[in-house]
Amino acid sequence: MIVQRKMEIRFQPDQPVRLGILSDLPQALTAFIVSLNGRNAVLRVPQAVPPGSAIRLDLDDSMLIGEISGCTVAGEEQFEVHLQIKEGFPRCRISLAWFQL
Repeated sequence: MIVQRKMEIRFQPDQPVRLGILSDLPQALTAFIVSLNGRNAVLRVPQAVPPGSAIRLDLDDSMLIGEISGCTVAGEEQFEVHLQIKEGFPRCRISLAWFQL
């Protein structure tokens, strides 16, 4: 029996998120959501990100792992990166009081 987990990601247009680029020289950028649909997303960022880069995307209630599939110029000092989302994880909220003895 195979059990599939489905996760619903909530976002607002132009919602700021943290985009972590996972490379030899990791970096973090503030990005803004343009669209998020199924396993694809488009973000607006202040610098170009090379296609093929592994990424971590931190939203308010979840974390996504994926890969940059494309990057285009979207204006002066603005780029749109296209992501292919590989995995999504909900944030865990555990009360510290639960662990107190």
